[in-house]
Amino acid sequence: AVNNFVFSKDGNFVYATASNTSNIVIFQRDSLTGNLTFKGEVSASSISYSRGILTISPDDEFLYVGQALSLDIYRRNKVTGSIAFLTRQFLGGTGFSSMIISEDGKFLYTADSYM
Repeated sequence: AVNNFVFSKDGNFVYATASNTSNIVIFQRDSLTGNLTFKGEVSASSISYSRGILTISPDDEFLYVGQALSLDIYRRNKVTGSIAFLTRQFLGGTGFSSMIISEDGKFLYTADSYM
């Protein structure tokens, strides 16, 4: 079952996390019908995204996936929708429940689970 999903800013792709998996699933969206076509999935391998929080940078270049105490950053290919892992950042606190990127793309904010 899908737990979280996000549309690319151009509306052409959807990225989703699902229960009991470490995969990010990629769909392409038909702009006329709205139908989604499975394009593939990328495994995070060492971390479960079963409750992953997703957001995309304002410039549509990066996909951010948060889970528990870490944040994974992927570079997006705007033409194919594919993603490539760049880095994992470990965050302090007790885990976060939401995140947002500033409109200028300079800052990413997270809300702690126990705020």
